[in-house]
Amino acid sequence: MEAGERIQISAAISIRFVVWHVLLWSSGCVSAFLLQQRSGSGHLQMMQQRQMHTRRAMVTAQQPWTAWPEQQQKSTSPWPVGERAVGLFDGRNVYRDGYGGYTIEVNFEGERLPIKPQFYQDIKFCFETEDETAARRSVLAGFTEAPSGAFYQIVTPGEGPSPTIDDMVRFDDKAWRDTFNGQKRWLEESRRQWRVSDVPYDWKREALTAMRVGEVRLIVVPTEMTGFKGPKYSEIKLNAILSS
Repeated sequence: MEAGERIQISAAISIRFVVWHVLLWSSGCVSAFLLQQRSGSGHLQMMQQRQMHTRRAMVTAQQPWTAWPEQQQKSTSPWPVGERAVGLFDGRNVYRDGYGGYTIEVNFEGERLPIKPQFYQDIKFCFETEDETAARRSVLAGFTEAPSGAFYQIVTPGEGPSPTIDDMVRFDDKAWRDTFNGQKRWLEESRRQWRVSDVPYDWKREALTAMRVGEVRLIVVPTEMTGFKGPKYSEIKLNAILSS
């Protein structure tokens, strides 16, 4: 073999060796890059999952119902578990939970979650609960039931005759949603002038025709008569009979 041929063969082998190393190095770089990308993607996915769990926790904290285990502990309390809805909350059925609280139906599969106690006041009950009945008995101590179903108490007696249904009268009218002289004022009008027959509500016309001038009367209107959750508390003072 001539010297020139040997040189050509050696050069070809060297070139192939260099190309092989270059390809090997490139393959390693690509593998490292792909591994890094996969690692970064996994890290990003993990961060997204953490953010999703955080958002869920925040939403759960803001919801009026919760699936927290400490809210679901059972007790030996004699409260009945309700299979019949007792009211509505946020348009969803509400049931007794069997230990003094209430649950809300959260999906079509019938899953129920406990309602947080601070939101019990916002439940629209189909009927009075035991607590509401007890509260009514306490509030109505000293009150007399009128034929309309309202309850009244005379705090300041009046004098003279009582107006008839056709008389024009002047009276002060106050009302609250929580209690007498409470925080949830419903109405406050002084020296209203009405013909008794035109006064709204049967129970108010009934009261005016039974009062005497100067009388101050407290009236509790039960839940079933108000159309709202909870009773209405009213204070009426008859100032004058303007015509008869």
